[in-house]
Amino acid sequence: AYDGAIYSRILDSGFSGNIDALYVVDADTFYVSFANDNGVTNGGLTLQDEDIGLYDAGTWTLYFDGSASGLGGTGNGYDIDAISIVGTTLYFSTLGTGNVGGLGAADDADIYSYNGTAYARVFDASASGLPGNADIDGLTVQGTTYYMSFNRNGGTNVPGLGSVSDEAVVSFNGAFSLYFSGPGLTTNGHDVDAVHVP
Repeated sequence: AYDGAIYSRILDSGFSGNIDALYVVDADTFYVSFANDNGVTNGGLTLQDEDIGLYDAGTWTLYFDGSASGLGGTGNGYDIDAISIVGTTLYFSTLGTGNVGGLGAADDADIYSYNGTAYARVFDASASGLPGNADIDGLTVQGTTYYMSFNRNGGTNVPGLGSVSDEAVVSFNGAFSLYFSGPGLTTNGHDVDAVHVP
């Protein structure tokens, strides 16, 4: 967490994997997805990279079974690497370019929603002016505003902003603006790859 001056650790997941998607409900409730293609295990729970786990007061459960919901398969095409949850709707982006929900040509900088029954594309990266090498890897959805971070060492060319580093967070509500510049985060190991904006 970053409060404008100090960074702090708010969760030690207990998994030996890389969290690449995060949604915070409160100080003791978190939704996460992991980057590990072969899955990660904690106790009796195994999460694949297309799954979302729920941490609630010290207990882990499977919140979203990506394989059972059509996002399974090998490789990173359907790896969920950015999530936001609004009510009962899951918003997400993927690491790869799998054909999510049969919606046609996919982009790892598109944002999709899933209401428990059907998928929809709610943000089209190319229609919003993002380049083909853009990849959203951090996401928060608040109404019609999307907060996002990008996975591109060397920066992503964002309309109206120019090159945005992978440590930064931008917002989009019809136009892009810089929300968080990533102060003090300056090396490749500091890529912000999971975002929650309260």
